[in-house]
Amino acid sequence: MFAVIATKLFAEHFPQWFGTLGASAYTLFQVRTLEGWSMSIVRPLMEFYPLAWLFFVAFILVSTFTMFNLFIAVVVTSMQTEHARKIEAEGADAPSEAGSQRDLAAPRAEMRALRELLQQRASESRQPGLGASAGHTPDRLARPTPPALATRQK
Repeated sequence: MFAVIATKLFAEHFPQWFGTLGASAYTLFQVRTLEGWSMSIVRPLMEFYPLAWLFFVAFILVSTFTMFNLFIAVVVTSMQTEHARKIEAEGADAPSEAGSQRDLAAPRAEMRALRELLQQRASESRQPGLGASAGHTPDRLARPTPPALATRQK
C-alpha cells in the first residue's frame, strides 16, 4: 500500500527510487531497514516535497509495528507449541484414573478402620466402669463431646 502511494507521490521527480512499483517497494525496504534512509533518500525528497517526512515517519511506524507483531506472534506460537508438548508428555507419564482410585483404596480403608476404632472407644468411654478404672476417669475421656461431633455420631 505504501509502495503505491510513494509511486504516485514521488515518481515524477525521483523515478530512480519511485518510478515503478518495484522500485518504490525496494526503496521502502531500504527505508524500513533504516539503512541510509535519512541522508540518501528523504533529505533529497524534502527539497521538492517539504512534507515528505510525514509519509516516511508514518511508514516507519506502521512497518516497525507490523514487524514487531509478527515477531511476537512467532514467539507466542512457539511457546504455545512447546507448552502443549510438555502437557502431552506429562499426560502420558501421569497415572490413569483407575490407577488413582486403586491408590486411594488403601488409605480409605485405613481411615474407615480408624473411624470405627474411635467410635468404639467413644462408646466405651460413655459406659461407666468399662473404659476406665473405677473412680478415675482420664481427662481426655471426661471432656464432653463437641456438638458438631455429637450430631455426626447420631
